[in-house]
Amino acid sequence: MLRLRIAMPAPTGFDAAAVVAVIEHLNPARLERFEQVLLAHERPSTIVLTPPNIEYNAENLATGALRHSDHRFEWDRAPFASSATGVAEKQDDALDI
Repeated sequence: MLRLRIAMPAPTGFDAAAVVAVIEHLNPARLERFEQVLLAHERPSTIVLTPPNIEYNAENLATGALRHSDHRFEWDRAPFASSATGVAEKQDDALDI
């Protein structure tokens, strides 16, 4: 395996972040760190995030099942809204769900 490291500063100051099919693959500690990096450090003015929506495939999943073996969790709308609201309040940010 070849690894290439380029010595350049990490980009910052993004206008927007698209977080698509990401958070359901992060364990709780990494999810919390991801939240800190994205919201406290990068601070894009807009974030579009797709949550792991258990309602999407509800008729095809057994209770408690996950859609993918690498998913750490699946939510429906209420737990997602609760989590997102808590994160927004911690960061003193506006939230549209």
